[in-house]
Order: sequence, then C-alpha cells, then structure tokens
Amino acid sequence: AAVQRVFVFSFDVEHMATGSVIRAQKAVPEFLTTQFQAGDVGGIVVAGTMVNKRLTSVGEELRAAVAGIKPTPDARSRELDMREWPRIESLYEATRVSVGDDKVIEHLVYRACADDKERCEDARPQVLGKARALAGQARLSAQRTLSTFEHLVVGLAPMPGRKTVVYLADGFSSEDLAGELQTVIGRAALANVRIYAIDTRGLNRVSADSRILDAAPQERV
Repeated sequence: AAVQRVFVFSFDVEHMATGSVIRAQKAVPEFLTTQFQAGDVGGIVVAGTMVNKRLTSVGEELRAAVAGIKPTPDARSRELDMREWPRIESLYEATRVSVGDDKVIEHLVYRACADDKERCEDARPQVLGKARALAGQARLSAQRTLSTFEHLVVGLAPMPGRKTVVYLADGFSSEDLAGELQTVIGRAALANVRIYAIDTRGLNRVSADSRILDAAPQERV
C-alpha cells in the first residue's frame, strides 16, 4: 500500500539494433536518477524475463540491471540477412509479400534486378522465399513480444498505485496481429497499466537520422 508508482522498463532486445541497446542503456539510468523517487518500485525486463525476478525500490539495483544488458546477435544477423540479395528494406515489405501484395512483390523484384542484373531471371522466386521466411520469423518474434506484455499486465494488475511499462525497441511487425495487440492493450487498461512505447532509434540526440521522420507510417511501426 505504500507503493507510490511502479515503473517497468522492457528492453525488447530481439527488436533492437546494437546501437539502440546502447542508447537505451544511457537514457534509462538518466531517468532513474532524476525521476525515481522514494516509494517508487521498478523492474527491468530483458527479452521477456524480469532481471533478478523481482521489482525493487533500489535505484542502484535497477541501474546495474540496465548496465548488464547485452545486444542479441539475432537482431544483427536478421539486419544483415535483409541487406543481402534480394534486398528487403523492412519487415513491413516482407509481410506484404507474404500476404500476396502484387504491387510490393513487383517493386522488390524490380529492385533485385536493378541490384544484380545477372540474377534477374531468378529474382521473383528468391524474393518470395526470402520475404515469406522473414515474415514468419517476424510473426513469431512479435508473438513473443505480445506474450511479454500479457505477463507484465497480469503480474502488475494486483499492485496498487500507478503502473507504467516503458517498452523500448526499434519496432516490430504487428500488421497481422492487430487483434491480439488490441486485446493486450484492453487488458492493460483494465489493470490500470499504462504502456509507453519508445522507438530507440530516436534516442540518438547527437546525430538524428531524418530517414526515421521521412519513412512511411507503416515502416515506422
């Protein structure tokens, strides 16, 4: 009953580039130092698991948990794979191909031919196979993210006070999981849990990349 506020910082490292993890590791301790007050409790979640398996009122424990976070090689590997021929710029593109969006398919085939004319004849099957594989992986990883949200909401629901989950990631593909996402958000609202999503690419205040602002809305998700 003495709890004033609850803060949970969820690092979705599966959906974060190495630079994003490093930026978030600088931003969260700064928040804890300036905003975490007596009576507050907090927790650090990394890849769906609560560090030390508990919430704590000790700010130093939370800062140490953040410092110990390591980027996952899977995110970097996926990024490099997407850049390989045939190039796919975003998981949104991969998802659109997987649902048979002819306009996007033709665009990717055209890009593949422009990137390597000698392999153009094989471009379409390669684009389809790669995009479908990426979309399948993206859906599984997005489901893991939603599962983390669900567990947090269930765990925080009985606690008194204001409960805030700060979700840190570069974004995940949720186009075909819209129903599940809305269900989780609804349950969070009933449990008085506020979820704030921060695009960790935007934490780079020194050299902001304008491409984030110029990208189409569906690519920023």
